[in-house]
Order: sequence, then structure tokens, then C-alpha cells
Amino acid sequence: MAEIDGGPLINTTSLLGHLEQGLEKSYNKPGIISTHQPANHLSDLLALAKSHDDQEHGGTYSHTKTSTIYDGKNGYNCLTLTYHQIHSIAKCLAAGLLANGVQPKSTILMLIPNGAEFGLLLWTSVMTRLTISCADPDVLAATGPDELPHLLRTLEPSIIVAQDTRTVLEIDRLVDEFPTVRPLCIHANRSAKKSGWTTLSEIMEQGNRSAIDQDQIIEAARSDDPERIHSVLFTSGSSGRPKGCPMRVGGQTHYMLSQSWLVDKRACPLALQQAHPSRAIAHLQILLTWRAGGTAVLTGRGFCVSDIVEAIRRLPITFVVLSPPMVHEISKEVANASLNTDSVQTVQVGGDAVTAGILAKCATVFRGAKVVVAHGMTEGGGSFRWPFEHTPTSQIPHFGGLCPVGVVSPGSVVRIWNSAEARVCKRGESGALHIRSGSQIRNYMSGASETSFYEDGQGRWFRTGDVAVMDPKGLVYILGREKDMMNRDGVAIMPAPLQNCIETLTGEQAVAVSVTSESQGEQLFAVLRSLASNSPGDINRHIEKMLGKHWD
Repeated sequence: MAEIDGGPLINTTSLLGHLEQGLEKSYNKPGIISTHQPANHLSDLLALAKSHDDQEHGGTYSHTKTSTIYDGKNGYNCLTLTYHQIHSIAKCLAAGLLANGVQPKSTILMLIPNGAEFGLLLWTSVMTRLTISCADPDVLAATGPDELPHLLRTLEPSIIVAQDTRTVLEIDRLVDEFPTVRPLCIHANRSAKKSGWTTLSEIMEQGNRSAIDQDQIIEAARSDDPERIHSVLFTSGSSGRPKGCPMRVGGQTHYMLSQSWLVDKRACPLALQQAHPSRAIAHLQILLTWRAGGTAVLTGRGFCVSDIVEAIRRLPITFVVLSPPMVHEISKEVANASLNTDSVQTVQVGGDAVTAGILAKCATVFRGAKVVVAHGMTEGGGSFRWPFEHTPTSQIPHFGGLCPVGVVSPGSVVRIWNSAEARVCKRGESGALHIRSGSQIRNYMSGASETSFYEDGQGRWFRTGDVAVMDPKGLVYILGREKDMMNRDGVAIMPAPLQNCIETLTGEQAVAVSVTSESQGEQLFAVLRSLASNSPGDINRHIEKMLGKHWD
């Protein structure tokens, strides 16, 4: 049957404890490089942190060596912060937030781009035990005028961090109508600070002046409540208004531990992180990099191929994340012999259906790297592990040209479900992907989409909305979204593998469509420009060979 329990996972549920592993390994080494910010960008915060030496007085890491200062003259000509500096700044910020009346379990809403401020506030929020939420102001504005007010009503944040003038003015207008006490508003751009707002340096100064014991803050974070909500990030909204995903501390650590193979000691030294802070992958990748003692290299324009190229030219980048379209773009740079990718050790491909062709092209572009497929969702991830780290890409199995997402990880149970017959599918039979995992959220905020979750005798399951198939060896292939599924004689047929299978044979782009008639029900057709000397029978036989007799 198409249901596998990946076995137990021992979860260590202190997020700060995981960060302290990296702090101990790489105390005086860079933890953040922000390629789009100048070397002296946070000099005021560094000066304030310097007054609070990072001695733990008998603690685990009692280093006496002062942290290296990266000023653009002796290392990287952009903003660089060591673990020591990040930790010292975070301690002062944590004390300053508490001095301003912020309590643990309060919500901090960040409306800022990917950069050093996000990294510092992520570490600070873990230390202060805050609930982190992030949103992209440009996306909110493009969605409509009601999105930001709805976000504020939903989250009721105690802290709001913003950077651009438009967002600051809009927040000022909205918080006057806020039903609760005005939140602490922090302007990330100190040179454009507005009345009624404070800055990160002012928060640090207040922390330094306060009598709050920073060691007690750290001790409390080390024994954090695994049921506390660590973050609330939002789905893309592709099927309606974005849904809030309350991720528990224990869920986030479970996710990190189940994916620790992804950013390992080979991949972590200079791990490129491009995603906006509103994306769950941004949080996971930075936390994994820090846990391994590596450097999170942050760019400022989201997933942008030109930023990847520039970063690789400036730094010996060791880890990158690519979507399938980005693989095509970056391959052009390498074909022009203008980019040396020898430093890259690991390439993660995902975000869309990954074909065997994409994997092969990626392996050609990054010849010395291992290329992996990793699956994740805002609702949680880490349910699959890539078992082909030492397998040539030409030998990785595929289903209709689609690559697998892997085998079931420890700590997760995966089920392929036949919804029409209310049963677990057989191996090789496509159906709805259901997951039960310690890294999954237990519900959406405000009771949204309650039918996405259900319980049985085993526990609580999440209906992912994906259609998948499990092969006889336990490999799982995600074929697409349920909303795109076509049904033929009770068999779920997905467009992506069918189209890819036809394109592989004919070399022509194919589009699969369904037509429903009263006499014959739902019938499937493929539309393509040319059969390329193949007969319809040739195509049907190829489909049956690649996908099975139910697909032809």
C-alpha cells in the first residue's frame, strides 16, 4: 500500500540551542553577509554591542578573543557580521524590547526585505521568544488596499518593523484605528526615521541602560516551550486569500532536524539565501545555515538569477536554491564561459515540477555539486529525504520525466489517498498526498480551511492539495495540484507527467486537456503542433510504457 512511516525523529526543541551550536563552532566567523548593503551599514549597532562584551562568565562559550571587524578592507566589501556580533546585538535588542514592555509570545511583524536587519531580528526573536511574522509590502500593495489592514487585524502585532516610506505612512494611518494599544513601531532606516517611530539603535541603547539580566533572557530561551507559536507566515493565496500558518517551536525544530542533511558542512560555508522573509524557505535556510556554523549570504531582490551570478563572481558560494526556470537562465551564463561555478557544493531545485531534463542541466551547470530536490510548504515540510546524493543524475528514476521528491523522512508518515473510494492507494496508483508530521502546523489561523486537516486513529493529517504517486520502492513523486487533476474512468490523471512524456518522445510542446461529454464522460486529449513522424499509436504506447496502462 502507498503509506509509509519514516520512523521516529528525536526532536531537540530549543531553537536558541540550535543557534548556539553554530555560535560555538564559528564564534568569530561570518554568520551574515549582505551583498546589497555597504560594510558600514550597521556601524551604530556594532558600536553599541561592543560595550556589552559577549562573555558568558563561566558559560558554554567563554571566548576572550574579540570578534573580527569586517569593514570592507580585510574581507568582503559589503556588510558582514560575525556570530559574536549577531549574538551581541541580539542580546541588547532583546533587553531593549523587554524594557519597552514587550512580552514573550508577543508578535513581531516585519515588513522589510531580505538583509542583515531581518537576520538580526530573527535571532533576536528566537532569544526573546517572540512570534515572527513577515510580509512583503509590495505584494500587499499589489493585492489590494484591504490586505495590510486585514493583516494587522489578524496578527495584532506588538511590534511592527518597516523600512520604506510608503509602508511607514500607511502603518501610521492604520495604527491610529488599531483596536488595541499602539504597537512599538521600529523604523529600519534610521536616516529616514519618522515621529512616533524608534530605531534599532535606540532599542539597543534602552536595553543597555536597563537593569534587565541578559543571561536570564538566554536561559529562558534555552528552555523554550515547544508548543509556543514561533512564526505565522502566510500561504501564497493562489487558491484564495492567504492563510496564516502558526508554526510551533517544536514544529520548526522538527523541520530543521529532518532537513539537516540539506545544508551540511560542505554546503554551509557560504549559503546563498535569496527568498523574501515572507517565505518559509528563507527562515528554514538561514536557521539551517546557522545551526551548521555557516554563513548566510543574503541578496535583496528575491529569486533573481543576476544576483546569483554576481554573488558567485564575488564570493565562493557553496549552496544555491533554484527553480526550474532559473536553471535555464543560469545555464546561459555558464555556456558563455563567463561564470565559474566550481565552488558550489549543493544545489537545491524546487518550487515547481522538476523534470529529469532540469536535473541533468543543473548537473551540467554545477559540475562539482550534488543536485537535490527538496520539498517544503508554508504549512511545514521535511517529510521527504533525497536518497540520491551519490547517484549520477542519469541513474535517478523518474515518472513520466518527473523527478521524485524522495523517500519518507524520519518523523513523518506519508499516505497516498484515493478520495473517490476512501482508501489508501496501491503503489503506482496516483492519489491525494496526505502527510502526518511533527513539522506540520495543526490548523490555519482563524479556523480557515478546516477541511484541510483531519484525524484518524493514527493522529492528525494534512491534506496537501497535491496529487502524488508512490512507487514500489517507496519513492514519492508529486505530479501536480488536485485542482488541475483530470479523471478518467476513476483514475487521477495529471497534466504535467503526461505532457512531459509526450514532449520527450516528439520534441514538441504538448498541452493535455479534458473534454466531457454525456455519452463518454471525461475524455483526455493532447494538443501539439506536430507528431514528429510518430503515429497516435506510437504516442499511446510510449505513454503506457512510461506511466502505466491507465494513462494512455
